[in-house]
Amino acid sequence: MKNAHLLCVTALCVAVLAVRAAGNLVSDPGFEDAGDAAWNPYSSYGEFQEDFDYSAFSTNLYDGSEALSIMWTNPVPQWNVFVAEQQFAVSEGYTWDASVYAKAAAPLNGAEMYLETIFYDGSSTEVGKMKSVSLTDYTEWTELQNSGLVSNSAVTASLRLVVFTSGGDSSEGSAFFDAADATATIPEPATLGLIALAAGIGFLTRRRQHRS
Repeated sequence: MKNAHLLCVTALCVAVLAVRAAGNLVSDPGFEDAGDAAWNPYSSYGEFQEDFDYSAFSTNLYDGSEALSIMWTNPVPQWNVFVAEQQFAVSEGYTWDASVYAKAAAPLNGAEMYLETIFYDGSSTEVGKMKSVSLTDYTEWTELQNSGLVSNSAVTASLRLVVFTSGGDSSEGSAFFDAADATATIPEPATLGLIALAAGIGFLTRRRQHRS
């Protein structure tokens, strides 16, 4: 009886830890705080103009009162990029789920916007990558996703919101991101297996007590 109780408590603790691990890792996910303090922006070309407190959409924002905007009105040559990123500690084999809502106010004219996660090992060597579908044309708020297992040997994950001129020079464009989310959780089969084992032992214990 005592062992059954102990195993049940252990299983519940693992389940609680899994739920806690599932909390959003992203700081300032909705861009409601001041500026880019939580994000690390990088631009390879000066014509990208970012605003981490964009509010001109008024009621047409995805969530809250602000979003991240990246705009360019002068041509940006091919193979240039804007990135806003955050990095998190991760463990290999965990389940990784990341998402962000994105909007293109007009065709991006040779550019694309997407969500990307890059995994790095302890020596900062890339060991894996996930990339969402790309948006290239006008669209309302669309969810972009990265999902899968954290790569072997990974200790860090870099979540990246990307605008990339991959299809030629881009004369102008307006890209927006909002409501970013990232979680790293204990693989579900292990958690469910432990809970099922505890439940089974609890059932057998109750059955023995009933018979006696």
